[in-house]
Amino acid sequence: EELASTETLKVLPASTDAPPTIQKRVKYKMSFQRRTSDVQSAMFDFSSKKIQQDQFERKVKELNLIVLAKNEQLAALRAQVDELMQAQATAHRPTSS
Repeated sequence: EELASTETLKVLPASTDAPPTIQKRVKYKMSFQRRTSDVQSAMFDFSSKKIQQDQFERKVKELNLIVLAKNEQLAALRAQVDELMQAQATAHRPTSS
């Protein structure tokens, strides 16, 4: 049985219409096209991930600016509260006569 299976494997390439050199060229061209499409899809994946990363970084910068603005507002409010507390403390301070 093993002999028969190896013989059929040897016969298969000869049974096709194209000569072996053309078969090799076609195989090579197909594998080249497959590799090319693999590279193209990898480049597409990379570029879409790069776009996502750029969008993410842009959003982070926007949020950082918002946080800075809120921190400035908070500092201003704290300063106002401190001023009011001092004014209240001086108003309630007993006047010595």
